[in-house]
Amino acid sequence: LAPLVELLSRPSVLLPLFVAMVGTYVVQGVMSFLPTFLVEFRGYSPSVAAGVFSAFFVVRAVAQVGLGRLSDSLSRDAAIGLAMLAGTVGIAALVVGPGVAGVAVAVLLAGSGASFFAAIDPRFMDALDDTERGVGFGLVRTVYTVIGSAGSVGVGLAADLFGWGVSFSLLAALFGVTFVVLAANRALGTGY
Repeated sequence: LAPLVELLSRPSVLLPLFVAMVGTYVVQGVMSFLPTFLVEFRGYSPSVAAGVFSAFFVVRAVAQVGLGRLSDSLSRDAAIGLAMLAGTVGIAALVVGPGVAGVAVAVLLAGSGASFFAAIDPRFMDALDDTERGVGFGLVRTVYTVIGSAGSVGVGLAADLFGWGVSFSLLAALFGVTFVVLAANRALGTGY
């Protein structure tokens, strides 16, 4: 147990682990409730909401390829940060964006934000040495997936208590927190 705790407590693993947990929470929440949000909050028909939901997945799939390439050519953290910023703006636009054009831009940005896994998983691999890569990656992936899976419960509970607008606004704010953490890490030059 001690080596696993040591691995998770390394700053080079802990920083992206925090970003991955929060980001997974957001993506899980969006994927669980986007169609319901669009019907209940935006007033779309179920068929239009389903079409928008499908578009979100298409954007996410395409963006993962581009984001992975960007993380190889620019840097892992820059690519993750861009995804988080896009997700922040995109989810906020789902709440406040006007009309069909606003939702289209929102889906483009939110889907791009949800593609952050293509850069964060390699970020973990970079932080692990060859002898611990298999178990280390399995451990961090398990941790961020288990904790992030609470996004479904959290979004549903927030929607029940405060409404869909507040619930999705909280998701945008959480993506924003991850962007700020990455930007602060870069500005401070911590090397993590």
